[in-house]
Amino acid sequence: MFKIPFDDKNQVLLGNLLKQKHSFLIKGLVGSGLSFRLVNEFVKSAQTFLLIFSEAEEAAYYLNDIEYLIGEENVLFFPSSYRKAYTPEDIDNSNVLLRSSVLKELSHKKPKIIITYTDALS
Repeated sequence: MFKIPFDDKNQVLLGNLLKQKHSFLIKGLVGSGLSFRLVNEFVKSAQTFLLIFSEAEEAAYYLNDIEYLIGEENVLFFPSSYRKAYTPEDIDNSNVLLRSSVLKELSHKKPKIIITYTDALS
């Protein structure tokens, strides 16, 4: 497991998480910087994180990054249940199963990082 030095920026981020602010903006990070910051705060706070990205490809990128850093058992992916957006007749059964398993895992009350994207939530 890696550790990021505890500086002023980390203290502000952790402070926002512990105050249970529902959302806040993190900017100015490049490459895997966001993944490192989020994993570091996740390990410190022991709370469930919900990360919502704008597109499936972006969510998949961060999913792979974060799984590598903390292990697959701590990360859940919440996909869209449709093969194509806005086509309810074209349901992807494997994604429906994945969605169900994410909801089931949440009932165990063990902190997880849940990664999803806007189409999956709509």
